[in-house]
Amino acid sequence: MSQPTSEQLEAEIRSGKIGKVYLFDGPELWLKENFVQKIIAAILPKESLDFNLNRYHADSLTGGEVIATAACLPFLADRRVVIVYEAEDISSADEKIIADGIGNLPDTTCLIFLHEGKASLKDEITAQVASHGKIVTFWTPFQNQLQAWITTEVKKRGRTIAWAGAQRIAEACTNLEEISHEIERVILFAGAKKNITLEDVLGAGLPDEAGDFKNFEEAVWHRDLEKALQQGRLLTEVGIRAESIFPVMERIFRNLILGHYYKTKNNWTANEICSALNIKGQMRRELLQAGLQSYSAEELRTGIDRIVRADYENKTGALPGEMALSLLVLNTLRKEDKKLFFC
Repeated sequence: MSQPTSEQLEAEIRSGKIGKVYLFDGPELWLKENFVQKIIAAILPKESLDFNLNRYHADSLTGGEVIATAACLPFLADRRVVIVYEAEDISSADEKIIADGIGNLPDTTCLIFLHEGKASLKDEITAQVASHGKIVTFWTPFQNQLQAWITTEVKKRGRTIAWAGAQRIAEACTNLEEISHEIERVILFAGAKKNITLEDVLGAGLPDEAGDFKNFEEAVWHRDLEKALQQGRLLTEVGIRAESIFPVMERIFRNLILGHYYKTKNNWTANEICSALNIKGQMRRELLQAGLQSYSAEELRTGIDRIVRADYENKTGALPGEMALSLLVLNTLRKEDKKLFFC
């Protein structure tokens, strides 16, 4: 039985040596989905995703459908990716059908099972994956391992970070998904700098400080104009620059644009949309639902344009950061068709 570590799996992905069946188990949900996205990016061209990427959830799949899809040759691509979520909840009958088909998959297929918790070799699917593929267990790093994990993640992005800066991020965040988002924000804040300092981390702001990013994000998702203006002001008052806040809004609007697309174009369910966007946890799923109900697709596209323009005006000095942020929030979150301010 092959059980590579997540580091070994990452090396396989970088080298292009991606197998045809995997089972990802363990408690760290975000890491599992993160590696799914890495595999997809490595073997599927963007233009082929609609034809060669299939997702199934335990509560709505049939074993025959999963195996039939996995047996199909890819269309206009070299590989097909089939993802099965909540593998631990698959019924016994469907589990047997899927397990019986695993050994006959074509080399062009990459079938990935996501299992919550530790999988047992007594399960038929797990046993077949152990015989024909690889099982990778994703553990959450212990608190005293987080700084090293952060420095490794920053290094993958072509930067280095001071140990004190990594420690500050680790102390401020509650899970790996939050840490990953903070790393991206700090890198954006640091600009072209290759070596990120503690001062850069503090300057970018952290989620446990006054003017909580979480509260600001929730206000944007819910289109709560008053709360967003208040939280935006608090963020700038504690020294967080507007250019560190604009990416927060951009990420929300980008996810909502994709969510609208998947819902209208592909007729996907909420679970399928959240899986595609790597949105985990009931609270985050509810925020996405609130955003999809609060903004139209056209408002979101216009909002992205305004974010880009506000960032440009701030960086060129046309508007002070706090004013640029306030005008952006006013013009993207207010519900009247007519703009109040030019932005």
